Amino acid sequence: YIQKIKKNIYTRVGKLLEPIDCDTAFEYLQNSIMMLGDNNDFEHIELLGYLASTSMKKGNYWGVIECADNVLNLIPDTMELEQTLIKSRQVRPLLCLGNYGQVINLIDTGIMPIFEKYLSKEKNTHVIDIKSLYKMWIEIYFDFAEA
Repeated sequence: YIQKIKKNIYTRVGKLLEPIDCDTAFEYLQNSIMMLGDNNDFEHIELLGYLASTSMKKGNYWGVIECADNVLNLIPDTMELEQTLIKSRQVRPLLCLGNYGQVINLIDTGIMPIFEKYLSKEKNTHVIDIKSLYKMWIEIYFDFAEA
């Protein structure tokens, strides 16, 4: 019971500190993730998102990629759009690391075809509205051009 309270404190403090003190938030979030049980996929995914955000702010690009990979392992293959949205979060860190070949391959084979499939339907999905998806598509297209 005490461990659960401790984990909740780490989680809340980490989330609160994420926008203002990424170094401290990183430590709290990391501790919270280590205290999670095996059946907490939703909470695990949420905390990995916060951890990825702090990693990006700290310039820890490999940390962002690792968080995204861990989330991808938790999402079933049947959730194609959700997986693609997570993959799209790996593009900017890969660009910052200079992995242009990997960026081009990821965008060309793993992101753009799925985005274009959902954009061609011209309607919102249960995951993301069409305007946000279009905005992400444009951002990814610019990253593709940069690579």
